[in-house]
Amino acid sequence: MKTVTLLCCLTAAALGQVLEQVIRLPDSISGVKSPSCLTYNYIDSTVYVGGLSGDCVIAIDATAFKKIARLPFADNVGGMCYNGNSNKVYYSSSRSSRVTVADGQTNSVIDTVRVGASPSALCHNSENNRVYCANVSDWNLSVIDGVTNEVVRELELYGSPSALLYNPMVNKVYCAQSDRRVVVFDGATDTLLAAVEAGAGPLCHNSQGTEVYVVNAYNQEVTVVDGATNEVKSRVYVGRGGGGICYDSVDNRVFSSNRSDGTVTVIDAGPDTVITAVQVGLDPRGLCYDPIDNRVYTSSSSSDSVWVIDGTSLEVVAVVATWRRPRALCYVPQGNRVFCANYASDNVCVVDCGTNRVVATLAVGSSPRDLCYNPQNNRVYITSVPSGTVSVIDGPSNAVLGTLQAGIQAWHICYSPACDRVYCTTGYGATVCAIDCTADTVMAEIPVEGWPYGISYCPDGDKVYATSWVSDLVNVVDCSTNSIVAEVGTGPTPVVLCHNPQNRKMYCANQGNSPGWDRTVTVIDCVADTAVATVEVGLKPQGLCYNPRRNKVYCTNAEDSTLSVIDGEADTVLATVSVGGRPGGLCYSTRRNLVYCANSDSDNVIVLDGTADTLVAAVQVGGAPGGLLYDELKDRVYCSLGDYVSMIDCRTNVVVGTVSVGSRAGALCLNPSNSKAYCLLSAIGSVGVIRDTTPAALGATSGRMRGRHSGPTVVRGMLMYRPTAGSPQPLAGLVDITGRRVMELRPGENDIRHVAPGVYFVREEGSARGLAGCASRIQGFKDPSVRKVVIQK
Repeated sequence: MKTVTLLCCLTAAALGQVLEQVIRLPDSISGVKSPSCLTYNYIDSTVYVGGLSGDCVIAIDATAFKKIARLPFADNVGGMCYNGNSNKVYYSSSRSSRVTVADGQTNSVIDTVRVGASPSALCHNSENNRVYCANVSDWNLSVIDGVTNEVVRELELYGSPSALLYNPMVNKVYCAQSDRRVVVFDGATDTLLAAVEAGAGPLCHNSQGTEVYVVNAYNQEVTVVDGATNEVKSRVYVGRGGGGICYDSVDNRVFSSNRSDGTVTVIDAGPDTVITAVQVGLDPRGLCYDPIDNRVYTSSSSSDSVWVIDGTSLEVVAVVATWRRPRALCYVPQGNRVFCANYASDNVCVVDCGTNRVVATLAVGSSPRDLCYNPQNNRVYITSVPSGTVSVIDGPSNAVLGTLQAGIQAWHICYSPACDRVYCTTGYGATVCAIDCTADTVMAEIPVEGWPYGISYCPDGDKVYATSWVSDLVNVVDCSTNSIVAEVGTGPTPVVLCHNPQNRKMYCANQGNSPGWDRTVTVIDCVADTAVATVEVGLKPQGLCYNPRRNKVYCTNAEDSTLSVIDGEADTVLATVSVGGRPGGLCYSTRRNLVYCANSDSDNVIVLDGTADTLVAAVQVGGAPGGLLYDELKDRVYCSLGDYVSMIDCRTNVVVGTVSVGSRAGALCLNPSNSKAYCLLSAIGSVGVIRDTTPAALGATSGRMRGRHSGPTVVRGMLMYRPTAGSPQPLAGLVDITGRRVMELRPGENDIRHVAPGVYFVREEGSARGLAGCASRIQGFKDPSVRKVVIQK
């Protein structure tokens, strides 16, 4: 799995930005979002997973609990079924009017069949080897030959199809419609036999008789259709909000889940009468039957669990905790296990039916979420939400060095230079994971309050701050001891953080929840670790960044399309700027004193003057821009948008290059040691590496970056600083890649033996004003000359 795939090198304009590599992460077999469909290949013991979004179907070895293939797909799986006659898997795309056919042995796509509009449910006629596809918008069924993969006929319906069932006992196909009629077709001739007032489904059949059972949620009943006469045999009253249905072949019973009641109704299939209603968890949906242990499994979507009902005693014998929003269930006889698709966690868990315990969890969603750069070891660390892992990439070689298990759902990540550690929040696992970057091992999992999400590093006291968006607080972690030293209350649903080094403050944007979006930013004193102010901003604050030159904090407000400017000293709003549709990402240009704001609905990046807070430019980039990243050496901004990354020249605020990355671009981070930007490609579980071959002089302006002067040198722990020619004996500062000032520099030798190894920059100013005695203050630099220096061990 530790492979690096070289896709292409695409030039961007004439300035030399290229997609150098695409790094496949160890969990690159992913891409299914909101998994909601499962089907089982009983010949090769493989479970297939599809979802409401994503561009693939994932194949899982049901015996080894291992993902074995990623089958390409258009998007939005509407239905799935397995053809055991030909060992093929079929899955429909409701957005492309196609059914994809995959070989069940090789797990490769062998055909694509054009069907009607908005295809959804599928079923297989095993006697005549045909596959039926329900086309929601065309009100018909496409009949696909199981050998040739060709549509042999189309069957007209009376309404929009909602569910399909093949009944092998009578060789008939049943199609439930949204108008609550079930249409019956002869399986041999595909001729219409009847249209029965029965319900909109789902459906199941009785393997001991000929009956078909239809969920009729509108009338709160299960309708029993006689398979021989095609007439309604009886109607059985059940609970409210029909969910799933399944048949118990041992006791000849039918189980129907009632979403609104939180119950499962049990029907005796002989007299078609209700035996009992079993109380289970909230919002029960999927149902499946285990004939080995005679048990019924139902997924409780709102209580994140699977409930197990004994088929004989009709009592709940176990409650199995799953991940968020379990829905579809699939029983696998080989190994006697149930596979459960967790809709809101983008994963599939495996339940051992013997012990009723989760024995495996497999991430199927778009994996990479966030990334950060470690200048001391020249490595990039990447989090994966569904798999809960952190991958480590070597900067010089772009090779994946390893993958660390961080916890359940690894979200956001930051780097502590003082102790050379990476910290990441683990969401559902309710921990902050500490990673030793020297050994690349997990050294601690620090328990925190519910659902940690955003994270930020503060050099004052060497601490990490992590938001808990369920508990409405910020957890403060002491990096020296890896322990919680404080919990600071915030507004509702705190998400992102931003550090103000001059005033030793941490700013926390409180987003709230729809429809009650919040409009506050909580200000935390990083010395006392207490909330010292609450600043009212716009609706749904989403992004934050800091302006060190003017000591301001900028906050994007997604729901009212504004940008709030906060005074870092007084914690008051200085200005509210209208910026465009749904502003999100922010970054600050240290050399230009400009603020860049990405507006996803306006397809542009707004540029503000950092002094006057007025509009300087609106750069049209297209494609719903999201992440922004500033490269100080080249003086340009990277912007991720759709399947591309664009570069904006900060001198002219014009797009100077666009690189195709081949997949949905997400978060960005910079490796200044080799002029590379790393971009998450979330849909394919990979990282794109963009190399900027432009000489630094081309990116410099106004003589601020001088490529030919005598730069700083490091010899035996001493940094030799020579001022730029013509400078009036300036003072200078050594800053790290985050803009944090590490120490003052004076002309001549400077002892840097206490400074951690890594990439730093020497920044000058023409006078000593604003530098003396302030270790973290960098806003005093004016017209700086910037030079890179690498400090090694």
